[in-house]
Amino acid sequence: MSPKETFLGFITAERLYAVSIVFGCVTALIVLMIYTYLYQKKRRFFTKQKIAAKLDEWIGEALLDEEGGHTYVTSDLQEELQLHVNRQFAIDQLISTRKNLTGRAATNISRLYEQLDLRDDSLWKFHNKRWDRKAKGIYELYMMNQLDMREEIAAYTNSRNEHIRAEAQTALITFSGFEGLSFLDELAYPLTDWQQLKILEQLKALTPQDIPGIIRWIRSVNEYVVLFALRLAEIYYQLQVHDDVVHCLDHPSDRIRHQAIITLARLANLSTSGILMQHYPAETQANKRTILQQIFKIGGDEELAFLDAELNNPDDLLKLESARAIARNCSNGFDVLAARAQMQPEPYLAIYNHVKYELKR
Repeated sequence: MSPKETFLGFITAERLYAVSIVFGCVTALIVLMIYTYLYQKKRRFFTKQKIAAKLDEWIGEALLDEEGGHTYVTSDLQEELQLHVNRQFAIDQLISTRKNLTGRAATNISRLYEQLDLRDDSLWKFHNKRWDRKAKGIYELYMMNQLDMREEIAAYTNSRNEHIRAEAQTALITFSGFEGLSFLDELAYPLTDWQQLKILEQLKALTPQDIPGIIRWIRSVNEYVVLFALRLAEIYYQLQVHDDVVHCLDHPSDRIRHQAIITLARLANLSTSGILMQHYPAETQANKRTILQQIFKIGGDEELAFLDAELNNPDDLLKLESARAIARNCSNGFDVLAARAQMQPEPYLAIYNHVKYELKR
């Protein structure tokens, strides 16, 4: 018997009927699953809309409450908040609202959060062993200004997990402002550029002040802490650390020396240009250029001999930076560059014209 005859012999009416029933059941099951999924999704959407509407009304009443009393919670809202997913939605809504409020209004939002026992949800996350839940719990607690949790959260500013560590550090600054930077004293892990930017953005809203621990941080064995401390000194004009920043010019890290050069120029006194010129010969090409850029900002006639010598540097970028500093800071700067251009047109004529155009002389 041929394969074709064998196959046709296998296909009987009974078998076809059985297969059609199986496919029909599978199709019905798939349709039912799709319907159930869409129904549940639609139901969750309308439930969230309902909760959001009730929360908005409730929040509105609370914000008008100048006495800070107990706000009545309707039974239907309490019923909706029995489900975990709805409670999380309520937490997210309250956090989103509180971000845009200050003073009594923000305090009232935190009170609502506590009144609904949503703090318990955040504490459950905070004490959870999973890093993502713990980080989320820390975030919720500091966003709702749960100050009594400061010490417990502070214990995680040196956590091995970078996400938990970052949230805990952010929490401390949210709670205590500049004093919250105390976690830098014992930080044993990297402080990423992103986290540094995040912290600096947080501090922006605060009144600038002297930072007591900054000298310790500049002397830290953690290079990330040193780098961040140098940035703090630059941004918040911490004149008291000038000499400590000078020591950072001998640091083995090119990146730290680069930031130290910039910070030193920001904190400049009469000796700063001389210090930078002294360290110039041993620096990388990139840091040499940074030194010349800072001398452009703080230099004067005293640096002319040094800058004039650098016009002979084989690196054209260093030539250009030197020419800029001469033109801007030296009383006869453009005459010096013009004389160079006349004596040796290539490349000094192009440099002279570029600097003259750039400085709009």
